[in-house]
Amino acid sequence: MKYLVLIIALITIGFTSLVSIPGSPYLIGGMTQADISNMFPSAITPAGITFAIWSIIYLSWILAGLALSGLPVTPLTKRYFPKITPYLTDTETSKKAIVAFATAISLTGFWLIPWGNIYIGMALIVMFVILGFLKYAFHLTRKSSWLVRSSVELTLGWINIATVANITIWLMYMWFTGGGISETYWAIGVLGLALLLTSYYQCRYHTYIISLVFLWTMIGEWIAHPVLEQRVAVAIYSLVIIINMIISLKKRK
Repeated sequence: MKYLVLIIALITIGFTSLVSIPGSPYLIGGMTQADISNMFPSAITPAGITFAIWSIIYLSWILAGLALSGLPVTPLTKRYFPKITPYLTDTETSKKAIVAFATAISLTGFWLIPWGNIYIGMALIVMFVILGFLKYAFHLTRKSSWLVRSSVELTLGWINIATVANITIWLMYMWFTGGGISETYWAIGVLGLALLLTSYYQCRYHTYIISLVFLWTMIGEWIAHPVLEQRVAVAIYSLVIIINMIISLKKRK
């Protein structure tokens, strides 16, 4: 059980790389994820650089898996790095949390199958399931080691944003035109929902990592959409999250 997250993470990262890297013979439907996203351009899609966060998420999975397995803790680390040894292992995470997090990780790879085949509705359902497992893991890892807790928060923060984006793409796929609301103001409203969700986690649980993921997304939104109204909203939303983070820091002191 203690190796589950590490094994699942490595398998998922390997699978995702095979079916996502441009030029790979294993591309699902012959297209990369970027190709599919470009089929549904919207005012909520951030700049391409924003998706580089997946590299950090993958690294966090591996580090969390190593902490849960206890592999980094050896006689040498105890001898030469005694101060960081407690951060390299985890004894507080329950089996339920490990299974929930590992399941969420594996489903991020499985999600690529319906997404790659343009089954947008099915991909959205899978995304909701991923979100459910991550939220369950989040509540079960509040007392886990920093590496495990941070990995769960980082993944949850991004999946929160990805779910909002997937809902928007699904609505576009179903030919929903916004009910007379312009695309810009529709995007501002949708991002506002993401803001409320992020603010809840920050104020209730002091989840700085989830807030940082939101701020990173706002940078991507700012770069991708130079529309004045949307940039003003992005700036205000970012300021709200920064204020929430500062308030949380003061409360913890």
